[in-house]
Amino acid sequence: MKPRYVESQTTTGETYYIRQDRLRDLTKVDVVVFDCDGVLLDVRESYSRAVARTTSALVETMTGYAVPEELYDSRLNRVYKRTGGFNNDWALTYAFIIRTLAELPEGSLKRLRRVAVEALKSGTLFGMFKHLRENPIASEIPVKTLYRGLTIFAEELDSTGWEAVDRLLCNQVYPEIRDTLGYPGGVGEGLVATVFEEIFSGAELFERSFGIEGIYGAEGSGFIENEGVIINDETLRRLTEILGGARMGISSGSLAATAMHVLGESINEIKEDARIWYEAVDEAQAIKGMVGLHKPHPFSLLKASKPFKPYDRVLYVGDTMADRLMVRNAGEPPFLFAGVHGNVHGSEEARDDFMSCGSDIVALSVNDLPEILENVRDN
Repeated sequence: MKPRYVESQTTTGETYYIRQDRLRDLTKVDVVVFDCDGVLLDVRESYSRAVARTTSALVETMTGYAVPEELYDSRLNRVYKRTGGFNNDWALTYAFIIRTLAELPEGSLKRLRRVAVEALKSGTLFGMFKHLRENPIASEIPVKTLYRGLTIFAEELDSTGWEAVDRLLCNQVYPEIRDTLGYPGGVGEGLVATVFEEIFSGAELFERSFGIEGIYGAEGSGFIENEGVIINDETLRRLTEILGGARMGISSGSLAATAMHVLGESINEIKEDARIWYEAVDEAQAIKGMVGLHKPHPFSLLKASKPFKPYDRVLYVGDTMADRLMVRNAGEPPFLFAGVHGNVHGSEEARDDFMSCGSDIVALSVNDLPEILENVRDN
């Protein structure tokens, strides 16, 4: 049975929705934890474009055929992210590349496998990329049917993301081909992550952030320069008053260096030990000798909330299905979820998705939260 919602409007006329059976829980919120992309930062003109360019670039590197970047559009991004398994855009890029390569005829895939085997012998990321670039298999990809194929494929995926991709296509795209992409390896470890961050950050910021030279040869500024800060000082000030102090954190799949490049001093109110970025989760995985702690696993949310114990109710503010699933995995209550949809592609569709899956608050922007929480407490 779907939960019932109370519809209201802010003083600026923006509509928001409160889950009726969670009204009492929402009056007890004393900690707020934010996602970054789509919540604190407007990334509509950065990440999706970096996904498209990286996918097109690596497919061309391997096949010699340039798939138009426009094919990997924002709608396709959203279809995959709705599964809850692609909060990380490296994973999304990997999925697009593997499913695109699956369109190649068997003979072309065998040739690509032979090239991949030789590339893997190079021993370095740069050497592997160089070998692939110098030995494309010269095979055309059927672009006319590719978009439909990518869309239908998303229906078979689930919250395990890239692992589901490998399970479904393991008999079609040879493991040696997948190994050259090096996912889920990070920057400096795998082609997907390294080329993506080089394109996203731009050459200068990439070298400054990661301490290595790029391999792709990106020129000029990256797509990150298209981003802007959503959350404003007034929102943070009012939330501090409502929560009885600066009881706010961040649980994000973003890299700290690139996120802070845009955020700057705008989040000084948020405690540093309550800011949990991608690197912190990777470090925990290495220490524990395990994988799978990234969203929708609740590890980062639990860690971001820990400095505020004891707490009553923690409200997590996110913009994707992976965010919603993370809160569910953390335990409801004490964890609650606010889905914001005003700064994502397909805003109305996102709003409907958040309501269908039982979000506690559904609103346009993180900047609506102070008024919403005040109204809940007053009523």
